[in-house]
Amino acid sequence: MKKILLMCLSLLLFASALVSCEDWTEPESKVFLKGDGHDDAYYAALRKWKAETDYDMAWGWFGGWGANATNLKNSLRGLPDSLYLAAIWGRWRPSVLTDAMKADMEYVQRVKGTKVVCTTITGWVGVDVIGGDYQNNPQKEEYFGWKPEWDTPSGWRAADGTDERAAQEASIRKYARMLADSVYTGGYSGIDLDYEPNVGGAGCKRELSNRDNFYIFVDELGKYLGPKSGTDKLLVIDGEINAVEGRCMPYFDYFIWQAYSTSSDSGLNTYISTVIRNGSGYMEPEELIRKLYTTVNFEQYAAEGGGSYTGGINRLLGQALWKPTWEGKTYRKGGLGSYHFEYEYYLSGKSGFYPWTRQAINAVHRSENEEEVPNE
Repeated sequence: MKKILLMCLSLLLFASALVSCEDWTEPESKVFLKGDGHDDAYYAALRKWKAETDYDMAWGWFGGWGANATNLKNSLRGLPDSLYLAAIWGRWRPSVLTDAMKADMEYVQRVKGTKVVCTTITGWVGVDVIGGDYQNNPQKEEYFGWKPEWDTPSGWRAADGTDERAAQEASIRKYARMLADSVYTGGYSGIDLDYEPNVGGAGCKRELSNRDNFYIFVDELGKYLGPKSGTDKLLVIDGEINAVEGRCMPYFDYFIWQAYSTSSDSGLNTYISTVIRNGSGYMEPEELIRKLYTTVNFEQYAAEGGGSYTGGINRLLGQALWKPTWEGKTYRKGGLGSYHFEYEYYLSGKSGFYPWTRQAINAVHRSENEEEVPNE
């Protein structure tokens, strides 16, 4: 029984290396038809594994989604079968989705059980709902009631009185509702908020970088997305996880930490101690860590697996093998991933597609199955 389970898991983890890299023009290409190891039973097992496993899962920001989704490199279908969560980086608004992109996303959600979320930069009211310059944009007032005089060159102006503050809050909540509507209209599994109020660029340090404004924003989003909404839509946050207030934490399904420069277990453990303290009174350490993903930077370091890690291994593998420790107790984390993992699709000298990601997933799940699956 143990060997059978390991064999099935290995098929899931290495499926991407077995498919052809040729283009296709029809929604159901021959590379996905029965007879090549991808029958109904295989996909049913894949979906079941994803639904029942809530630790050490794989995630990534995908910036290579093509309008025609015509080959494995620029489509969601070409991502590793074992990938749990993909975040679209770039243009994702429903108005830009082609029929091919919609079919591509629907396929991986329905057949492979992959969650697909869109990513938005959190800073201005109006981002990814209106276009162009968000400062002094007349559409901000037209769409949300956000007045031009509330914007300043260096950020935003707080309200002078109760009535004006109520108007600002109403504007933020309306923006959150319109953003949530885009998630539903686009057919996404949820949304990822890129939250960098301190280290991000000028666009990140606007009205939503204010803690009270951000809480209002998250509270409204939480009515339609995330664990408080009563729906299956995800609310994810990435960036400065150590800057997220405890009162906001229960609204999120996952916390994605950009651990690009962290190359040791001790460095990872030091960071999570701050996050855990921030969440004190709102979320228990075990729950918080189970929702935490670490990520490496493949935009710059895909060839090196995200960089080096203690012990002479690549950084993605090192972070995958890391077992979070807090006050002497070891926990299971949510998962691992990378930024712009389309850069890893093919690497000279490496076997198969997405080699580092497949190696990392196989390392954590195969070893744990060997330890825990009983002999029968």
